[in-house]
Amino acid sequence: DPEHTRIGALARASVADDGDVSAAIATMPRAGVRRLLVTDAAGRLAGIVSIDDRLRIPAVGTASRGLRA
Repeated sequence: DPEHTRIGALARASVADDGDVSAAIATMPRAGVRRLLVTDAAGRLAGIVSIDDRLRIPAVGTASRGLRA
């Protein structure tokens, strides 16, 4: 029921905003998604990271940068 379904109930996977970019990118194929919700320490939506974002991040395989903007 769209009127009573919360967005979070539809999400298959999410990552913390202080998490590692490489780990987030690796989570996508395992979860079968092209986008991940990014949540803050309180579990609130902080953003969305997409599979296409990996193209904008140099050396994702070796980077250890957080997801915070």
